[in-house]
Amino acid sequence: MKFTSASERGPYSRSKHGSFREEFNVEAHSKRKKWKKCCCRTIVCFVFFLLLLCVIGIIIYHVVKPKYPSVEMSNISITALKVGRKRHGLLFKALLSMNMTANLTAINPNHFRIMYSPTQANVTYKDMFIGNSTVPAIDQPAFSNHTMKVLLVMDRIDVTQGTGLSLLNDTARNAVPFTVMGTIRARVHFLGFTSSVFKVELRCNIVVHAKKQTLLQKNCTTV
Repeated sequence: MKFTSASERGPYSRSKHGSFREEFNVEAHSKRKKWKKCCCRTIVCFVFFLLLLCVIGIIIYHVVKPKYPSVEMSNISITALKVGRKRHGLLFKALLSMNMTANLTAINPNHFRIMYSPTQANVTYKDMFIGNSTVPAIDQPAFSNHTMKVLLVMDRIDVTQGTGLSLLNDTARNAVPFTVMGTIRARVHFLGFTSSVFKVELRCNIVVHAKKQTLLQKNCTTV
């Protein structure tokens, strides 16, 4: 009987188990290679999609060119301004009566709508609150101006506490300062999307001639 060594065996003389093991390793390696290719393609597609969104966003931004809306207060009119005195024991109370009207104009220079929430316009005299007026909500189209009338009526408001003497002195010299201010909250509506709330601060400092009931000075700012 003749025995042959492993080196003398041909390429097809390997054991059956060894052949299965090699085929399994080749198949596993092929699957890993395909999986890596699939992951690479997915990552490339995702990065390309993000870049495409960025490019579209930049194009829309440059085409639309969003600008901050502005709010202006004009045609401020003071009527029935009167500062009276009322005796209260040994002291006198200072009572303020006044009607104020003004035009509030919202200016939208953009390609999209702006929606404003209801706002309160507060009037103060030297940091003392004396009255307010409610401005209704606005749904303003693109490239438009919207004007509303603001009306404030004050009837015998007691301003004795802290500022009564100062108000009497300002009335005597015909230069009564008031401040009209309000915080306007708005949202941008564009292509079916609504932005988060942003704020526009309006502040107007005015000085009124008590006798003639005319404006001596007006300085309005928005932030």
